[in-house]
Amino acid sequence: MLKIDWKKQRKVAKIFADRVSNEAVETKNAALIIAKFSRGETLTEAEEKELKEQFQDVLKIVGIGVPFALIPGASVFLPLIIYYTKKKGINLLPSSFESEKCYCGKPIDTTDPDCVEFKLCKDHSQDV
Repeated sequence: MLKIDWKKQRKVAKIFADRVSNEAVETKNAALIIAKFSRGETLTEAEEKELKEQFQDVLKIVGIGVPFALIPGASVFLPLIIYYTKKKGINLLPSSFESEKCYCGKPIDTTDPDCVEFKLCKDHSQDV
């Protein structure tokens, strides 16, 4: 019989929700940068870089989300596609999900195996 660790599943769901929330904040910041540019203000180099990275993340979300929602059985194949493309050096996931840093931007706590597994900093180690 398959035994499910519900405590770990809740932790994984919380981390996923936090990363989605972080992605939403990054998208909102990109929208503010676009608004600044549309008013005729000049953008700093950091703002241009942030806007470019977030635009790429939005395209990745759309590229993954549309097949997931429209194609029957995509939920089974999507993890496999992500796994094999990652092995080939292609990153399909947004930066909040695939960074070597915590979703808040801080370095991962390498002293805690759970933090390494879920890519979390010391501040978010209680999430595990």
